[in-house]
Amino acid sequence: MAAGTEDQEFFKKASEDLADYLASPVLFWPLKTDSQPLTIGNLLLTQRKVAAMNANEYPGELKSASRLVDKARAERPVAWHKKTEAELHARINQYKTLVEELDKGGYEVVARLRAIIEILLSEVLENENQHFSIDALDSQLRRWIEPGDFLWAESIAPSFPRDQFWFLYAKPRG
Repeated sequence: MAAGTEDQEFFKKASEDLADYLASPVLFWPLKTDSQPLTIGNLLLTQRKVAAMNANEYPGELKSASRLVDKARAERPVAWHKKTEAELHARINQYKTLVEELDKGGYEVVARLRAIIEILLSEVLENENQHFSIDALDSQLRRWIEPGDFLWAESIAPSFPRDQFWFLYAKPRG
């Protein structure tokens, strides 16, 4: 997946809907585009990619979008936390399903999902059971992959350190 215009557009649209999203019970909020739904994980992953593409200095509209995200997050910290925990649980279940079916292909989808989980983990309090589930799934995943080049645009690789995001520096075996 190349970082670029699609990520920037998602980030702008998501920032505009974030306050409404945090006030709603919906976990996967549809945006008025053909892109992925708004979730905390999708937002944080895209924010990290957009920041890396722009050397952590947001131009114009992206700076406004970043301010909207910061404002919504500061105004609704409890809602942010609840959505983050709910999404983390949903993403771990999704990861389990995808790892079990990895032999059918689609490693980039698994790697993107695992990146979202890694980012969400930094947003929530430590939960030993979640880490146990993730560690077990990671063990399964490691059997299917081998070291490889960074999966996304090389320009954003510094925002995804190899030791933490090891699954983004891999490819399917064989």
